[in-house]
Amino acid sequence: MEQVIKPTAYVYQHRRLDTNDVFYVGISDDHTRSNYYRAYRKSGKNKWWKSIVRKAGYKVEILQTNLTWIEACKLEQHLISIYKKVSDGGVLINLTVGGEGAKGYKHSTTAKTKISKAHQGKKHSEDTLKKMSISRLGMERTLVLDNCTGVYFNNIREAADAYNINYFSLAQRLKGSRKNKTNLVII
Repeated sequence: MEQVIKPTAYVYQHRRLDTNDVFYVGISDDHTRSNYYRAYRKSGKNKWWKSIVRKAGYKVEILQTNLTWIEACKLEQHLISIYKKVSDGGVLINLTVGGEGAKGYKHSTTAKTKISKAHQGKKHSEDTLKKMSISRLGMERTLVLDNCTGVYFNNIREAADAYNINYFSLAQRLKGSRKNKTNLVII
């Protein structure tokens, strides 16, 4: 039986809010997550992307959906060749010519060991530890309400356990960094 490749990838771009110029083009195959998660995700971006977003803000434009991974890679490469990277005299802060993606990438054992050694002995500053502590305390002392049933929970973890939802996923939804598709709200 022939394997059917479902078209689940998409191509997106980011525009500066101050000038409306495109500054980043990307692809994703995160169809298992809703609402184009990768296109809106702020983590994992390079320092130039973060600098532009801090200065000007950005908006996301989903350019094409329901693509196979190969189609998405080709479209991303085409768009990068049109806009061009800053290093090639263009406007994009993309680091590569596109099309390679990281789909299915797994670090080798050697790479994992190297990364682990690089992080050994590193400690968070007192300021960072304090912020992390405050953040955790705030989330643990948060009253959560189920709008449909009227049931209250003493904290996010209790609500996550009751509905068999991943704690961090629910915390992101309730804090607004991900779309909240539950009936739960912070009181």
